[in-house]
Amino acid sequence: MAGQLQSMYRHLESRVQQKTAQVEEKHERLESLYEVTNLVTRALTLDELAQGFSRSVARIARADGVALRWSDETNLRYLILASHGLPASMLDAEHCLAPGDCHCGSPAALSGVRG
Repeated sequence: MAGQLQSMYRHLESRVQQKTAQVEEKHERLESLYEVTNLVTRALTLDELAQGFSRSVARIARADGVALRWSDETNLRYLILASHGLPASMLDAEHCLAPGDCHCGSPAALSGVRG
């Protein structure tokens, strides 16, 4: 009987850990949504919005660097609109790219979605 109780306790402990992790993940998502919503309502310029969005994406994705690109209407050029955590040499070298020079210009990218 003692063994059965220990087994039940371990199972219960495992379920509590799983549920706690799920709650923490949902809390983090809500916090991120609030952060981005707050940014959108406070930003006064496109640059301020883009820079804030880049910082938020880096934090949320736990990324070392983020580049937010803007394409012209014909998708012939991809310009860095904002970035976070990228070296200046990379920003200079990739400030303006042609299709195919990066993933955002590749045909494998999803239709209607730009990187």
